[in-house]
Amino acid sequence: MWPDGKPEKPLGLDEDPPTPLEVTYKKLFARMLTSADYHIDYHNAWTGSLSFAFQDRMLYRQDADGKDKADAEALVARQVEMLRAYGHTVICEMPSATMIDEDLHRSTSGAMLYVGRKPSLTVELGTGDMPDLAIVRAAAAGTRNVLRWAGMLDSPVEPIDGIRVVAPGYPVRRCQTPRVKEAGVVHHLVEAGDTVQTGQPVAELRDIWGRPVGDGYVYAEMDGFVIGRSHGIFYYPGDAVLGMAVRNTEPILEPYPEGYFK
Repeated sequence: MWPDGKPEKPLGLDEDPPTPLEVTYKKLFARMLTSADYHIDYHNAWTGSLSFAFQDRMLYRQDADGKDKADAEALVARQVEMLRAYGHTVICEMPSATMIDEDLHRSTSGAMLYVGRKPSLTVELGTGDMPDLAIVRAAAAGTRNVLRWAGMLDSPVEPIDGIRVVAPGYPVRRCQTPRVKEAGVVHHLVEAGDTVQTGQPVAELRDIWGRPVGDGYVYAEMDGFVIGRSHGIFYYPGDAVLGMAVRNTEPILEPYPEGYFK
C-alpha cells in the first residue's frame, strides 16, 4: 500500500522492484504508525526565507456513512491546534490537484495524516544550508510548546521571539509568483515577511549590460506577503522571482478525486 492508502499494483515484467532504501523507508514508516502520536518533519526552505509551518490539505474517502469525512474534519482541527502551539508563520499547502500531481500528499507528514490519522506538521526553518541561531532557538521553543500542548511537558508556554512571524488575519497558501517573462538580471526590492500588493514593483530586471528590460521592473501579480526571495540573480522566462503567501480560496478539506483508488 502506498503512504496515502492507495493500493499498490503488481509490478510489470519490465518494472524494477523497490530499492533497498525504499524497502527500509516502508518499514520505518510502519514503525512510525505504531509508535507515534504526533509527527513533526523538519525541513529548511531556503536561505533568508521566513521560518514557517505548512497546513496540509486533508483528503478523505467518500464513504456511505460519512465517517471518513468526520474523522478528517476532527484531524484538521487537531492539526490547527498543533500549528498554533508551534507558533511560527502558518502557510497552507498548494491546491489539492497540484499537491496530488506533485506527489506531496505522499510526503511523510501527508502520509501520517492520511494513513496514520495522526496530527502532523512539516516545518520549514528557512535557513537553507546556513543555520540561523535565532530560527533554531525559535523552532526548539515551538517544538517544546507542541509537547506542552500534547501533554508531554509540564511547564509554561515559551514565547516565540527572535524571528518574524506573519499573521495576516486570513488563511494563505504558498505560490511561486511573479515569474519573469524575459531573461535578465534580477535585483529584489522586497524581503521575506514584507507585505506586497498587486502591481507593486518587487524586483528590478536588467540585461547583462545593465539596461532595463522592458520598463525595468517585475510587478507583483497577487496580494500577499513574501515567504522568501528566489536564489540567484540570473533569471530566464518562467522563473519565479519570489515565494509568496497569497490568500487561500481553496478548501482545506475535500474528497479524493473520483477514480483515485481504482
